[in-house]
Amino acid sequence: MIVGFLIIIVPVTLLCFWGKKTGMWWIVVAGATVLTFANIDKIQRFKIAGIEAEMRKAVQEANATIEQLRNVATTSAKATITSLMADNFVAGISLKNRLELHDQLLANLEKIGASKQQIEEADEMWKRGVGVIYHLGIGDKLNSPEAQEFRSLLKFDEWKAPSSGEIKKFIESKGLMNQELKDLIDEYKYFESTGTIRKKELFFEL
Repeated sequence: MIVGFLIIIVPVTLLCFWGKKTGMWWIVVAGATVLTFANIDKIQRFKIAGIEAEMRKAVQEANATIEQLRNVATTSAKATITSLMADNFVAGISLKNRLELHDQLLANLEKIGASKQQIEEADEMWKRGVGVIYHLGIGDKLNSPEAQEFRSLLKFDEWKAPSSGEIKKFIESKGLMNQELKDLIDEYKYFESTGTIRKKELFFEL
């Protein structure tokens, strides 16, 4: 209330003194708007130039619509991101381009105000797919009879790969650990904890 009052009185007084009537009326309108919205909780209906406006209802409906759009965007992004990952196991654009599209989709969700939970939901299958890629890539580095046993740890139909800890344990139990495998496992572990692919070029080679 006080702010709106000052917005009206102080500039109007100065503009009257300077003789600028046009500017004075704009200030009056702006100040009146501030005063109106400062009391929005007390107002259910009011009239502007004879037109009734249900402000509270309009605001509530607008907020509901925005949340609905966020939900639709989240569902759409989830389908697109999952498809991006699924197609990687068949053919199509490069993994690098898929990652760029994935990052852009998540950035767009953030821009429209999607919640952390909504973004995580959209990204769930992508993260599973990244785990599958790390598992398959590490398996390709195992030039030993144990490679087939290692691959059997993957539940591909569910996109459920063993964790970095499980992979490390398996490889060490077979006496197959080397620096290259250790580096890949460390990158997989970093992704598990942060959701971020740290050394992208290494990931693209898997």
